[in-house]
Amino acid sequence: WQVFTHSVKLVFRNFGAALRISGLLWLGMSVAIIWSYADILQSFQDIMQANNQITQDPMIRIAALQRLRTWGIGISLLQGIVTVWIAVSWHRYILLEEKPGAILPRMHIGKILGYILATILIMFVLAITMLVVMLLFGILSLVAGPIIASLSPFPLLSGAIFIILVPLAIFFVWLYLRVSLALPAIAIGKKITIGEAWMMTENYSKMFVMLAIIFGAFGVLLQLPVTMLPALNLSISPVADLGINMAIQWLASLVGISIMTTLYGVIVEGRKLT
Repeated sequence: WQVFTHSVKLVFRNFGAALRISGLLWLGMSVAIIWSYADILQSFQDIMQANNQITQDPMIRIAALQRLRTWGIGISLLQGIVTVWIAVSWHRYILLEEKPGAILPRMHIGKILGYILATILIMFVLAITMLVVMLLFGILSLVAGPIIASLSPFPLLSGAIFIILVPLAIFFVWLYLRVSLALPAIAIGKKITIGEAWMMTENYSKMFVMLAIIFGAFGVLLQLPVTMLPALNLSISPVADLGINMAIQWLASLVGISIMTTLYGVIVEGRKLT
């Protein structure tokens, strides 16, 4: 809890610096995503129209799919670069007290590329772990699935799936946090391998479980306004809802990056929480 609250305080205590580091970058990315929304929606409508036509025109479907593919790749690359740029700059600001630029943060290209490669490696490790877990659950479902389905009504079965998925989500957040010390290290020019990060955090395993639960609950609470607006008929427009969602993601991202920064400061550098 102390790590989480300290990380939230880092964002609001340094709100001006947070805006200088991430504000313009996140705003530009949000505008690009919102601008793409209309074309993505039109692409889906073109695909549905092409599928419903008596004489289907394959070129309409192909063009729409190509637009969706282009937007998907472009937005994913933009989000990845912007998020890593912000993360590297925020780590350096907190850990090295490197002042951000007046408009944009400094672009440490080498460290950004290293951060991206390390993130890809961590995601690969998580993906392999997820495949193993899914394989085990697949085997278990083949054995126990028919029995559970015959004995349990659908709502109870849905509840059982939910009970399984929540611990799995916590497990993967816990796993990510355990190896994430490698990322702030890259940002400030140090080197910590994934294996070294795992060993360094061995004595903090229980703390990471609680941190994963708290951060997960924080994410759910942040998403409540977006999910509740349409349900309460308070939604202004899909574009406005998307804009609110991007603002929420900005805060969640900064808090998440601050958690990694705090963990590095406490575990690696021996800093005390204030």
